[in-house]
Amino acid sequence: MASWWGAPRADRAGRRLAPGQVDPQIPADVAAAVGYGDLVSGVAALVALVAVRWRLPGALGLVWLFSVVGIGDLVIATAKAVQAHMYTFYMGWNWYILNFYVPLLVVSHVMILDRLLRRPARA
Repeated sequence: MASWWGAPRADRAGRRLAPGQVDPQIPADVAAAVGYGDLVSGVAALVALVAVRWRLPGALGLVWLFSVVGIGDLVIATAKAVQAHMYTFYMGWNWYILNFYVPLLVVSHVMILDRLLRRPARA
């Protein structure tokens, strides 16, 4: 269904899911890096969350994978955004994401890394 109905409309819309929300002059490579990085980070987070919740073997490894992917996404997306001077483009409501949510992500990753690197207490 998506191949005959969704894909042609996405092609005509320039693959922008929410046109008008951000400046259309934002470089496509920056938008792709941010979007795909967020997608991969989100999927990794959900997989790790389910593994931890169900106490699956390898859950700790999945949390490490999520942390590496998430921190990598933050570093790459921030570097690309600064390099492209994203602060000069109209961001609409995404301004709140950049100024409130992204710092919370950084703090969350620091807290997760602190827990992962903490040595277990001796009994």
